[in-house]
Amino acid sequence: MSKPVVKILTSVGLSALIVFMLQVPKLDQLDRLDLDFLHLTESLLPFPPDPVSTEVAVIAIDEQTYASPPFAGLPKVMWTPQMADVQNKVLQSGASLFVWDIILPTSASNYAADRRIDTPLLQSYVKWGRNEGKLLLGQAQIGRETIAPYRAHLIAAGGADNLVSLDLQADVDGVIRSLPVKDLPSASDPSYTEETLLHLAPAALKRLRQISTPIFPSGAAIKFSNNPGTIPVFSFQDLYHCQDKDYFANNFAGRIVVLGAILQLEDRKLAGNRFVGMRDFEGAPTNCKGESPNIGDFARSYIPGVLLQATALQNLLDGSYVSPISDTLRVIICFLIGLAAFGIALKASVAVTAVCIVLGSLFWISGATIAFQMGVKLPLLDGQISMILAVASGFLFRFRFVDQERKTVRESLTRYLDANVLEDILDHGKAPKLGGEQREVTVLFSDIAGFTSLSERLAPSELVDFLNTYFEIVDTEVKAHGGIIERFIGDAVIALFGAPVDDANHAPNAVRCSLAIIRKLDQRFNGLNVDPTEKIVTRIGLNSGIATVGNVGAKNRFAYTAMGDCVNVAARLESANKQFGTVILVGEDCRTKCGEAFEFRKIETVRVVGREEPLMIFEPLGEGDSISEETRGRKALYEEALSKLRAGEFGTAQERLEGLALKGDVAAQKALLRLEELKNMPDLSEWDGVINLSAK
Repeated sequence: MSKPVVKILTSVGLSALIVFMLQVPKLDQLDRLDLDFLHLTESLLPFPPDPVSTEVAVIAIDEQTYASPPFAGLPKVMWTPQMADVQNKVLQSGASLFVWDIILPTSASNYAADRRIDTPLLQSYVKWGRNEGKLLLGQAQIGRETIAPYRAHLIAAGGADNLVSLDLQADVDGVIRSLPVKDLPSASDPSYTEETLLHLAPAALKRLRQISTPIFPSGAAIKFSNNPGTIPVFSFQDLYHCQDKDYFANNFAGRIVVLGAILQLEDRKLAGNRFVGMRDFEGAPTNCKGESPNIGDFARSYIPGVLLQATALQNLLDGSYVSPISDTLRVIICFLIGLAAFGIALKASVAVTAVCIVLGSLFWISGATIAFQMGVKLPLLDGQISMILAVASGFLFRFRFVDQERKTVRESLTRYLDANVLEDILDHGKAPKLGGEQREVTVLFSDIAGFTSLSERLAPSELVDFLNTYFEIVDTEVKAHGGIIERFIGDAVIALFGAPVDDANHAPNAVRCSLAIIRKLDQRFNGLNVDPTEKIVTRIGLNSGIATVGNVGAKNRFAYTAMGDCVNVAARLESANKQFGTVILVGEDCRTKCGEAFEFRKIETVRVVGREEPLMIFEPLGEGDSISEETRGRKALYEEALSKLRAGEFGTAQERLEGLALKGDVAAQKALLRLEELKNMPDLSEWDGVINLSAK
């Protein structure tokens, strides 16, 4: 089985395993957290705010109600006359339904001196509940005990037909997310069942159907608005004191109105929007007096139960609830996310993978949030977990198989190919092809002085050991300065700077590398070679310019190399070191590209074999800030002598050069020989000031 097939099968298998793990019950419970995080991400993204509901409103018994007359100091059960007053005003203004989210389990007549204190409320119950069918009372289950309205109140309101459960079922973590459902016969087909929002009795459901006829899907959840004022909230005490019929008509006509408590501690629940939080009365309309409501001091994670009921009703009426996708589609999405993440981790570098995962996560979160805004719940956390586990698996697989294999190949081939060329081959997964390109480079040629005689004196094993040590020094310095070894030819080395990897500083790096090679050879071989009286010296030629670089050779065997005038000149300069008594010679273009980074001594103007154009050549003396005053003085004297020589002032030139020669300056000694040749020329006017190099 081929390696690509193994990788594909591994990717598919691991992605499938990750998806299977996410279906394990304990991990599957993370799915319910999607709602919590999606409410949070929706609040962070710039979606337009939801419009104010025209179908549901809330009347809140709040802290201000408890502190205001005539309610201050009285238990809630004693407020029945005021409750009747508010209920009558709301329903008379055109409200379609009045739902009680508070329960009065006893009668005020049991405590008040006036035994008829409940009469206004009972009369209101009869009118709006039994007669008009616009009233719903609530009951709740606390443990095994059922908390229900006072029996006389329930009878007056129309009995069990107008009774609705106020229970909202919490998940195992105590958070209310899902809509409580109960199968009830549809109005159009008694044999068909639909899942509805509340545990509504048939008569209550019938009244809701007069407003809307939703088909509610299984598994749907409550979706809270991104606008705190979507469901308008009114203070009970303000409505009690309000006598403005237009205010009631404008705010309650056609709406289902829910009466409940919004208090600091009482009847608060954790819901799917717990990470967002909201302040009490935030976004609420102005009161009857035209004043802004008293907004809570801080956002709270616990939402009043009455707002939960109102939001659930709103979801039912306008279909704004959130529906999950099918289990099959959920598995497919997680599988594809895991497969993509595994593939990226398998192919890309750690940095690229990290960027892809971050961008992929942002894309997935944004997409899931947009879908959530549209009422569809995608597996947000399962998708993220699939991505993370797939990336971890991909890196483990790479470390165990792919990278180990790559490491073996790299270690083997770097002995024959340059590391930069090899990395390009491994990164692209393609064999190199014949072809080249024009590129500006600096070429380094080096050759060991006197190698022929040295090789004759050394035994074969000693010669090989010597060359291996020498090449190791050169190779180390070339790589350290961003170059590559193009090839070894006997004792000669050809190196490139600026190819195949771009390097804007190829010239100074090549000069710096050459100085380092000479320095390291002095440290390693001085006094350690076979003949203690002989010093190992390597000559180096450097030249910068445009060269053709690329893979050259036969179809099945080729090498990365450089060709062109730039390369030929570098070879000539290496050879010219012998003629000018130098160790490193640098071409004019290379000198120019180095700027002021190094101190150079102009050696001569020459014409190399095969090239008519004259070329100034220079000797690098060291980096600018490391040059001694003695070396600077030597440079100045030599360049002065060169200038005098060209001006025909042979006496002054000879005096300067002899002084340098006596101090061991080999370049000055060689210059004296050229001076003697010039003196012996029959006609000096025929000399164009250029030294012709006869040797290649």
